[in-house]
Amino acid sequence: MSERSVPDTFLEGVKYALGEVGRANITLKPKQEEILKIIALKQKDVLAVLPTGYGKSLIYQIIPPLMDYMDSGQRPTQKKSIVLVVSPLNALIRDQVTKLKQSGLKACILKGDRVEGDEEERKEEQEGLAFSAIENLREFQLIFAHPEALVGNKNVIKLLKTTEFKNRIKVIVVDEAHLVVDWKNFRPSYGKLATIGSILPQVPLLGLTATATKKTRTDIIESLGMVNPVEILGNPDRPNISFSSSSRPDRGEDKLNEILVPLVESLKKERTKFPFTVVFGF
Repeated sequence: MSERSVPDTFLEGVKYALGEVGRANITLKPKQEEILKIIALKQKDVLAVLPTGYGKSLIYQIIPPLMDYMDSGQRPTQKKSIVLVVSPLNALIRDQVTKLKQSGLKACILKGDRVEGDEEERKEEQEGLAFSAIENLREFQLIFAHPEALVGNKNVIKLLKTTEFKNRIKVIVVDEAHLVVDWKNFRPSYGKLATIGSILPQVPLLGLTATATKKTRTDIIESLGMVNPVEILGNPDRPNISFSSSSRPDRGEDKLNEILVPLVESLKKERTKFPFTVVFGF
């Protein structure tokens, strides 16, 4: 493949990859495409702060078919590329894996020490969403895991050190990346994820979050051991979301009436046209 053909191959690969995950009818947003270019063409670390609903998960979901296409220069005949995704919560992982399986992508959950053998886990096993043999990891394109399932897990680390996995893993994704700072005491494995990157130094790291101040971004980069990462920052402004605050009397049974009654009257009047509203009181 000539150097000149690489951008064209990338765009063709994106189109192919979107079709593979059942999203052939969409066009990537500018920052989604920018992140993919950095990962796929430059193999550089990326820390992306993008608002909720921007489509952060789609970025790493299409990387396996994208990289397979780029490695072969055409529609691939084999599915070799793997993305390792570190995610904090069972509900988030399970929802993604279920949807990915429906789209045809091979995704799995690597269970960690914090997951007990409860009813939910048994249901996952019955549906083929979980497995017991570590060696089965090589059969999947997306591997989701809690940090506890990776850090200090000798069997997993041994597997990641093999030539096969060093060649097949294309990116290590840390979803909700601000948690490496916020949860490092609550879940110490979050503060040790850099050890996974050190095992696979040639593999780019992709940190994704919707919430990170400048200091938090610096702490994330340091904690994950990112090397000269590209920071992609989205505009947090959401024109369809607004905030307002009101003061209330300190006492009295009707102290909230002045705030709530107008809302209730507007809701009665507008019904389904009334915007979604959340009221916090303190």
